[in-house]
Amino acid sequence: MEYRWQNDKNLAISTDADRAILSQLPLEIQRKIYSDFLFKKFLKSFDRFFSLLNPQYIGDDLKKNAYYNWCHFDYQNFMIAILQRLEPIQFQAKKIIYNELDDVNEVVFIEQGMYDIGYEINKKPHLKLRHANKTVIGMFEVCFDKRNLFIYRTFKHCTGYIIRKRAFRELQEDFPSLYHSLKVKEMFNYLYNVRTPLHFYKKQDIEFYDQRADYKQYLSLQDYNKEEMRELVASTLARGAHGASDEVVCMEGIDERVSSYERYLRKVLKHYDTTQDVYEFATQESERLQEENQKLKEVAIERGLDVEAILKGQDVSALGKALEVGLKPLGQPNGEAVFAKSDHQ
Repeated sequence: MEYRWQNDKNLAISTDADRAILSQLPLEIQRKIYSDFLFKKFLKSFDRFFSLLNPQYIGDDLKKNAYYNWCHFDYQNFMIAILQRLEPIQFQAKKIIYNELDDVNEVVFIEQGMYDIGYEINKKPHLKLRHANKTVIGMFEVCFDKRNLFIYRTFKHCTGYIIRKRAFRELQEDFPSLYHSLKVKEMFNYLYNVRTPLHFYKKQDIEFYDQRADYKQYLSLQDYNKEEMRELVASTLARGAHGASDEVVCMEGIDERVSSYERYLRKVLKHYDTTQDVYEFATQESERLQEENQKLKEVAIERGLDVEAILKGQDVSALGKALEVGLKPLGQPNGEAVFAKSDHQ
């Protein structure tokens, strides 16, 4: 509670009387109180997250007016409504924020710190992704009324803000268009950065357990409806009528691209394993030849042969003796004298 009292920036305007006084100020002053004073650091941290496409831009104005800004009256009120609902929060290191199948009742904005995301197989956590600050947890689940499917655990001490689910859903009634834009953006962000990569890793881990003789079965969360996300994306975009936005274009064929990338990775790993086998065989063969070469050199020296002279072709008589005793020079790779048993022996 002490942390909250020290960092609650809305405390000064928390009562109805305070908000009534604030509402009497000019709109520009109200905006500056929130954007330039109370939540300047927060807005800078989540600037890209709250960059929402303006569906009204056309033609040559694409780059200039592509996104909402604080000059748009509706967007300004929308952002102030979000800032008014923020409550400070902190998490100690190695603390579970959400577990699998938890009911998500808060949208968490991680302003500072790092956290891991993963899943559980056979009661054992597998944390595969590490996200840094300036990221959001739980917005997808709050927007779509879904239970959490993954484990979120802090890696370092994390600080930030939360918006309670009930307060966040009020934005849908007051700002339906902007709320929908934020909802669609978070949907694609969740699919690309959380769900898709974790499902890829989870599939690999399950295949690994299937190959182990000491595991006859495994326990983990599975998708009963494989088309759930595709149907969810289609219905959400249909209600919003976003047309061919950047997010929609990127989302088309995502399953095919992920499968293609998975096949490519398998091919690379297969070639890598083959290369490793060839390298290990060549290394073992080289060591074997070196040992045999050393033994033959010792035999040649015992017979009184000048190995270096034979290899350089300077001692013809020594070469003859070598042939008589059953040795023949093969050359001098890597500066080492190499002998082998002669066919005349």
